[in-house]
Amino acid sequence: MTKVRFIDKESLDTVVALDSTTNGGSRRDFFIKRFDAQEKHPDAFISMGATEAGKMVGFVCCHMLQGEFGGDELIAVLDAMAVEPDSRGRGIGHELMEQLIKAIRDSGGEGLRTQAGWDQPQVIDFFSSTGFRMAPRLILERSTRDVRF
Repeated sequence: MTKVRFIDKESLDTVVALDSTTNGGSRRDFFIKRFDAQEKHPDAFISMGATEAGKMVGFVCCHMLQGEFGGDELIAVLDAMAVEPDSRGRGIGHELMEQLIKAIRDSGGEGLRTQAGWDQPQVIDFFSSTGFRMAPRLILERSTRDVRF
């Protein structure tokens, strides 16, 4: 049976290990900064872990933003999510997402946003299966190395 609970920096090592299975490398510094910020501003972050038989097998992290994306509402932004490879396909990601959405709603959040690369079809399929849809805006980026206009 999967149990979902709130997590903090005590789960750092497990979160980093799970995340590296998805991203192919360690983002330890990112998660240290994230959990430190969560400790200082607990109302601005939601982090949850899924456990089975006492072992964390997945996690999800988001932060809350007010007045971003051209509106006034409180919106959650999904920062990171992973489920260990041997546990995928059993509904753990869906359970994490369901519990995250409840926590966002309980915090007054009106929506959840994230991003995925076009080269990540499994991630896009997962988000689609959990109710995400294409946003009406495009994300644009450019390098700051070349300053010519």
